[in-house]
Amino acid sequence: MINEKHSHQDYSNRCLKHLSAEEFSNTTIVGTCFSQEVLGDTPMLIDIFPDGTKNVTFERSNLINVFMPKDSATDSDCSTQKVLSKSTGNVDVDKDDALSKVKPLKMDRASLVLMNPANKKRGDV
Repeated sequence: MINEKHSHQDYSNRCLKHLSAEEFSNTTIVGTCFSQEVLGDTPMLIDIFPDGTKNVTFERSNLINVFMPKDSATDSDCSTQKVLSKSTGNVDVDKDDALSKVKPLKMDRASLVLMNPANKKRGDV
């Protein structure tokens, strides 16, 4: 059963533990962002769902850094990476047991000036 209440929502960096487990359990949630930012001593996976939540199917959802409820599943269109550390601009990403370094984007001043919409002339794309 599609969970209409919690599908197509943005719960980024929000805890949902104050809600009842029945709102999520035994349902399918589609197109929702649950992603959590990892800072400092925050655990790698953050438990945001109410205690007792189980058997949730996530489709086309963002579950980055989220602890999955018991007996839950995701489809292939879900994001589930776990950020291990976020210090000094370097981010280690754990996906499918393989670690890779993600380098910060470096832009020079000229690039930033060109990207500013205020600098575009009428007719520019």
